[in-house]
Amino acid sequence: MRPKILFSAYAFYPSFGGLEQQIYLLGQTYLRAGYQVDVLTEKTAPELPAYEVIDGINVYRMPYQHHRTPWSYLVLGYHLLRFQLLHGRRYQLMILRAALTFYPLMFGVGKWLHLYDCPTFVTADTGGTQDEIIRVKNWPLHKLLLFFFNQHTVLNSACQDNYRHYLELGFPPSKLTQIGNGIDITPFNKAKYPTRVTTFLFLARLIKEKGIRETLAAFQIIAKENPTIKLLIGGAGPESQFIKKFIRTQQLEQSIIYLGPISNDAKEAFFARGECLIQPSYSEGFGLVYAEAAVRKKVLIATDVADLKHTFGNQIYWCQKQSVKSLVEAIQTVLNEPNFSHLNYAPIIPRYNLQKIADSILEVAFQDNVSNS
Repeated sequence: MRPKILFSAYAFYPSFGGLEQQIYLLGQTYLRAGYQVDVLTEKTAPELPAYEVIDGINVYRMPYQHHRTPWSYLVLGYHLLRFQLLHGRRYQLMILRAALTFYPLMFGVGKWLHLYDCPTFVTADTGGTQDEIIRVKNWPLHKLLLFFFNQHTVLNSACQDNYRHYLELGFPPSKLTQIGNGIDITPFNKAKYPTRVTTFLFLARLIKEKGIRETLAAFQIIAKENPTIKLLIGGAGPESQFIKKFIRTQQLEQSIIYLGPISNDAKEAFFARGECLIQPSYSEGFGLVYAEAAVRKKVLIATDVADLKHTFGNQIYWCQKQSVKSLVEAIQTVLNEPNFSHLNYAPIIPRYNLQKIADSILEVAFQDNVSNS
């Protein structure tokens, strides 16, 4: 019988985002290693089945309510505990996304109740001064709830902010690790740095916090000065309708092209259409899309989020958060570059090796005493 790994998260495919993609990528890695991989998530759209298999991954979906209320949390908590009671003991490892949020809380309760006995690897997905770890302070009786979060085997950080906030809340360093997200890094060896930039790429879950409105406003200015320069936008989310309306009302159809969601299979073709990734996010836990662009040797325009500045240093063209003016200046700097011979991502790329990330999770989850990493 194959060993079993359970992922839990509030969203999974066909929802679009870095969290969903990282679960998928790790899941495929563990499938190839001989594990059975299950995902416990929510039925975020009426047409989604309660159970399906996506590329070998078993997906279980619980009832979903868009607007969270005390009652909806009770219902969700019931389903999470019920799943643990009925199925928890069949797993050898649980990987719980979104750190100190409701899912890991209820799995902490389940572990305290001995509904299952396998290791649990809890990992953060947001960063900055208001990540999902430090926000637990706003919860009623948060000190009591920390007891249940502390039942987990490993509390992982996606960035240094996460690690610092765990310590601030009093979690023991022996439980803490910092293992980032991973991707397939094989495209790096064949990729080439661009000689010039004519097409910019924006790829994200389409929410305001990704800086999409600043990006649109900046390209409205850029398009007047450089009508041949293009912006391709990929993704899905609440800002989709705003993007379409902005392009139409500002008559920017020749400069800004919204492509909709970009599937895993379509990503290679998407990245091949441009030379520079632009994403002026307000905050990130890890920023997987920057790694995806870097592994394809794209020029990067970004804000100082997650651990990007520590990781990339002067390899990124930096702009200020929520500043159209700063973003326009960064774009103009990229457009005026005679070449990009100064870029060298080679020392950075190995840290994104998906296989090593997957192996590291197993290593820290199954060792007796987790030490800092």
